[in-house]
Amino acid sequence: MHGDFSRLTFDPAHHYSAVLLQQGRVQLDADANEQSVLVNHFLRHLAADLIGPYGGVGDAFKIAHLGRPGATKDLQIGAGRYYVDGVPADNDRAGATYRKQAEPGPALPKKYPFLVYLRVHERLVTHVEDRSLREVALGDNAPDTAVRLQLVWQVLAADTIPGGAGPIPGSVDEILAKWPDWQAGWRPTARMAADALGPARGQEPCPVAPESRYRGVENQLYRVEIHQEGTADEATYSWSRDNGSVVFPIPPQGGTRIVLKGLGRDDIHTLTPGDWVEPVDASRLWSGPHDLLEVLKVSVPDREIELSGPAEVTGDHPYLRRWDQRGPARPVAEGTWLPLEDGVQIRFAPGGRYRSGDYWLVPARTATGDVEWQRDGEERAYRAPDGIDDHLAPLALIKADGTAEDLRSVIKPSAERPPGGGRP
Repeated sequence: MHGDFSRLTFDPAHHYSAVLLQQGRVQLDADANEQSVLVNHFLRHLAADLIGPYGGVGDAFKIAHLGRPGATKDLQIGAGRYYVDGVPADNDRAGATYRKQAEPGPALPKKYPFLVYLRVHERLVTHVEDRSLREVALGDNAPDTAVRLQLVWQVLAADTIPGGAGPIPGSVDEILAKWPDWQAGWRPTARMAADALGPARGQEPCPVAPESRYRGVENQLYRVEIHQEGTADEATYSWSRDNGSVVFPIPPQGGTRIVLKGLGRDDIHTLTPGDWVEPVDASRLWSGPHDLLEVLKVSVPDREIELSGPAEVTGDHPYLRRWDQRGPARPVAEGTWLPLEDGVQIRFAPGGRYRSGDYWLVPARTATGDVEWQRDGEERAYRAPDGIDDHLAPLALIKADGTAEDLRSVIKPSAERPPGGGRP
């Protein structure tokens, strides 16, 4: 989530059940946000306990073959709600198909058999993507207000194991038996730790405690996000001191020279020559990142910027996201401390597999001169990514003759009215 937050405090290990406000106290965004997460956490775990790992009513996400045997033209996706790990996925589009779903996936496999499965996760939506979130009464140059979390889904098809390389078995029983292991294999194995360095000898004094190590002048929520995925030899990462929340809407045609609607709300949240930005559009959610581009020139009066390459974007609401490293995405190096700025440093654990979009949040505080991060003894602990959390469920096996064998779990309401009326 790329929102402008102070920090995100929810931790299931605490077993908190509610956030209670006290009179006359300071109100923090973290408190209200944790209450929202607590409610969702409870409801989704309750749904998963009652339904199981996945399930839906009726024909929700039922897959039907469209085309002649041996030549799949398209797949019909049944309307309705389907729960995956307690998270609801709603297909409310009549006539949805694989090729015409809200978030189209890769081309259908040409080899049989192949597996059709559902992928669900949560993303943050700001006024840049949904203009209705901005209150126009506040004025064009007023700050935005609250953001939203949106559940999004995508139906995928593959003739290889999700997250692996082996062929799809032709047996339904074998697929269902191996599904938990396949889903576990989809999850990232990357781990990261964060710390803050001590000040160099001879550094002039400042008003924070002498043992302080974070030397930034403001509290920050650093975000470290995997850009290019792969092994440590292939993966890259970017970082932001504002959780990647500094964005600039751009016209759908993109290009190298772009006139922006604005250059940010102040001198800190703006663009200057030497900044690096990532074009973000509708395809970013599923198909991976665009290359980062350098800002070469900024014309303040004209609100025009010149980039080192064309911003190739699609969709109705593309934008540029500013990252704060000076240069393109940096290569991942495992087992060594990598500096960000002002003493903040990160270290990746050896042997990780990195996925594009996975991220870690690192709160840095001037009052303590340190980052908020768990310890493992005297060392900073390695931690799994804070997101993205994908939820997967099998839907159908498409056989060589083109028939679709249902892999869903169908749940029935506990109370139904009999055909003749009256109480059940």
